[in-house]
Amino acid sequence: MTTGSFFSYAKATALRDAARDMNGRLPGETDQDAAARQALRGANAMHPYLGYVFRYEGYTPAGGEPINRFGFIDSDDPLRKRSPDRYIVGITGGSVAAQVSLYTAEVLAAEIGKSAALAGRRVEFVRMALGGYRQPQGVAALAYVLNVGGEFDCVVNIDGFNEVAFAGPNVEQGVPSYFPQNWASMAVSTLPREKQILIGRLLDLREQRASFAALGDAFGWTATGQVVWLLRDRSLASAVAAANDAVEHYKLPAKPYDVTGPLIGGASVQDALGEMAGVWARSSELMHAICASRGIRYFHFLQPNQYVPGSKPIGDEERKIAIWDRHPWRDGVERGYPLLAERFEELREHGVAFRDLRRLFVDHPEPLYRDPCCHLNRTGYTILATAIASTIRQHLDLEGAELTELRAEPAVLQIADPTQPASLRVIGARSGGGEIDVTGMPATELLPVDPAVIDIDASGQVVALRRGTTSLRVRCRGREVSVPVRCEWPRVVTGNDGMPRDGRLPVLAVFDAGQEGSAAALRLRVEDCPAGLLGTLLVSLRPIPVVPGEQGLLATCTILPLVPVDGAATVDFPLPRSVGQSMLHLRAVFVDLAQRRVATTSRAVVVTLD
Repeated sequence: MTTGSFFSYAKATALRDAARDMNGRLPGETDQDAAARQALRGANAMHPYLGYVFRYEGYTPAGGEPINRFGFIDSDDPLRKRSPDRYIVGITGGSVAAQVSLYTAEVLAAEIGKSAALAGRRVEFVRMALGGYRQPQGVAALAYVLNVGGEFDCVVNIDGFNEVAFAGPNVEQGVPSYFPQNWASMAVSTLPREKQILIGRLLDLREQRASFAALGDAFGWTATGQVVWLLRDRSLASAVAAANDAVEHYKLPAKPYDVTGPLIGGASVQDALGEMAGVWARSSELMHAICASRGIRYFHFLQPNQYVPGSKPIGDEERKIAIWDRHPWRDGVERGYPLLAERFEELREHGVAFRDLRRLFVDHPEPLYRDPCCHLNRTGYTILATAIASTIRQHLDLEGAELTELRAEPAVLQIADPTQPASLRVIGARSGGGEIDVTGMPATELLPVDPAVIDIDASGQVVALRRGTTSLRVRCRGREVSVPVRCEWPRVVTGNDGMPRDGRLPVLAVFDAGQEGSAAALRLRVEDCPAGLLGTLLVSLRPIPVVPGEQGLLATCTILPLVPVDGAATVDFPLPRSVGQSMLHLRAVFVDLAQRRVATTSRAVVVTLD
């Protein structure tokens, strides 16, 4: 047999190395498909209840943390039993939940352990959180571990980002919003039987070729042995090529049910986000019900994220690392987190001990995010762990406590910006000594005397609805305190939010507001209008979120087209003749029609009408 080149041992060795390559891409595989297949071979294992877990044998994550026999990142078994000398805390959620429980376990344990209710008990963690997990994987993981014999004193669920970030990509692949991340790619192993047979034949031939290459190594000292190996390798290579061709040209008529699950029809990304918000809330309510039925405390935390507008001051150094204007998951956060917020009251009505941590870093200008997704550096995780643990400790301390008095911080609430919520803390003095923060506790009531002036949620976030004075009645465990509230600001206020594009925001200003009560119209000017985008000015009597995607809100807005000239547009908005005191909320919004998404928005502007 002739090959057109001279024989050499070096060439034969190189050919055998190529024959041993078992990681070549399958024909027709996309980057995502190849990555998912390699991940399944190396790290992830399909799971009948959870979608996937890590492989128990032969795999160690980049951080070096061990994998237990259930496929979770944990050195210990999750099937532990309650006892008087330990307090077992289960952790559910995605990668942020997993990392905060791994990297700051000592902080969590020390802060929770400060509660007098846990005197003499050791705080232990059972980690059921994995990267990419999203509801209903959290409730499934909890039910799974409990059903096979695990026990908990407390369960902590930290989630929110994955739920909304991956809803859009799922729908674009024809997969329901609530299926696991990358399910369409992971389910490639359950493609139609015909294609599985073709892929199996291809992989078998590759293995035969690699095994025969090892035999060629054994006879590497003889030229005759090399020729025999080469002849057989050429035959196997030809068979591999034919199998490759068969896989490449296989026609898949449609995505199988293994991939798509329940058909989603023509669901849009916005539909998927709304559906996922409902799944997120109901999953948490189910986790609370499961825990309550077994005497387990349950706590739910919405994780912070850098793409939540106004949630953190981000400097140039952190921006380079943490903010990508066109990050594929940014849109899900900006459109999805407000939909999650609409479910907060539902969670509390079902008895869920829930805390919104979106603004946890609002007073932290130092760099805390370490990538453009959602993950934190050690300082960020320490702040997050402290907030979570202190909430748990407060609930433990309040149980059975008798309060002698209440006080509010601040004692007098002054609101000078209607675009930003003000925070109120409620502190209770215990009869046995010491104090406890009872803000957000189920036993704490926050009641505005005049609901037309202010609104307040259970976490103590106060929003001004108009200028004026009123007060808040604060109650907890038979104690009460009154908090005076003064709302006063200039006629025109510009907020501190907005959605930048390429690091820039369109600038909305009231060019001519006239005198109070005398202007017949507002002259509004928008500068730095981005080219190539559809611009509109929204005017509403309700606050307009940074990414206005709620149809009910848009139905209440006046929508004015923006026609920029040299990057600026001017609009005259006629004022109603008599409106009493009210506030007009304004925001310039620019839409990328090709991508069917909001590309950038201005800061909010509020004009008070008297």
